[in-house]
Amino acid sequence: MRFTKHHDAWNTFVDYAAAPPPAGCEAGRTHPTEWNGGTTFDEAIEMGHRGWAEAAPDADRLAQGITRQVLADRESIEWTFPRDVTGDTVDIGAYLSGVPECFITPMPVTTAAPARVVRLVIATGALSTVTADAMRNRGIAVVALIECIRRAGYSVELWAWAAATLHSGRQSHAVLVQGADQPVNTGRIMFAFAHPSMHRRLMFAARHNAEVPASLRWEGYGGTVDGDPDPGDLPDGIVTEDTLVIPAIRPGEAWTTNDSVWFINRMLDRLAG
Repeated sequence: MRFTKHHDAWNTFVDYAAAPPPAGCEAGRTHPTEWNGGTTFDEAIEMGHRGWAEAAPDADRLAQGITRQVLADRESIEWTFPRDVTGDTVDIGAYLSGVPECFITPMPVTTAAPARVVRLVIATGALSTVTADAMRNRGIAVVALIECIRRAGYSVELWAWAAATLHSGRQSHAVLVQGADQPVNTGRIMFAFAHPSMHRRLMFAARHNAEVPASLRWEGYGGTVDGDPDPGDLPDGIVTEDTLVIPAIRPGEAWTTNDSVWFINRMLDRLAG
């Protein structure tokens, strides 16, 4: 059996996960907190609504550092040299010739930002051996990637996606985290893509609350984490040439600063075509 659900608003997904679980599915809400980033189930739901506010300032600072490192290697600025009666420097030849507009002021060439929406579909699933530090570091890389894309003049739409292939079937959930017309919410982004309890509390709870047979609910634990979405896992029209699909984090990945810079450059190269 295959079950697919599209959550078209972030808070709708959080409320879906927070709903009382069916009989027999309570254990996932009470197991130890260490594996879930140190949060209880109720704390994870609260964090889902308000964002991971505690991580946002540090994430923004680290992401800005990564962004500067990426853009320093990619940006090449064109200059124009308009003339006027005042300015930064004097063209001596023009001045001696009596030309009033003998001052030059270098100006960077600017172009209108393209009307383009880039969608990021990010797999949030993670096997039990993926560390909380690696998940957090990848979340910071996502924040930096968003900043790089926005600086290129594009809007960004964010989707979280997770699926597991289980013994009696497969469950897939796609969640709209942030629309292209919404301001960047670093706290929400960090929770959705960097906090272990997004997957290990909320996504598991969503699987338990799905409209499926009991066996498929309970087997939300221990299934194979799918790295890339299948056709139908995402709403129609989401995957286009302007969509970047980021696969699930794998055990052993550390997401150091150098890893993040390499990842962002690879994503930007894809957008550039």
